[in-house]
Amino acid sequence: SGAGGKVEKLYRMTNVEASPFRFSMDPLEIMKVDEEAGDMGWELMVIYHSHTHSPAEPSKTDIGLATYPDSYYLIVSLLDKANPDLRIFRIVDGEVSEEPVVIT
Repeated sequence: SGAGGKVEKLYRMTNVEASPFRFSMDPLEIMKVDEEAGDMGWELMVIYHSHTHSPAEPSKTDIGLATYPDSYYLIVSLLDKANPDLRIFRIVDGEVSEEPVVIT
């Protein structure tokens, strides 16, 4: 979360699926993050997770769970653990568009 394009705080969320194959954030944790970010005047800038056994692209499940149209969705693929693949997307109303990744 952050403001003005600057990340202010990273929130690590619990995967309630407790699975290396599926990811779902704890709804109570999401509410707490939304509340804290709102109190600070921040927006949810990026939602990230890893794909341990698939490419760095949104799955049908990821697309279905994407409910923050103003956020970026960052996915890291660990198919090749020596060379992780990082990609970032916008997902709005089920439409996926890839954005460039710039690391500074």
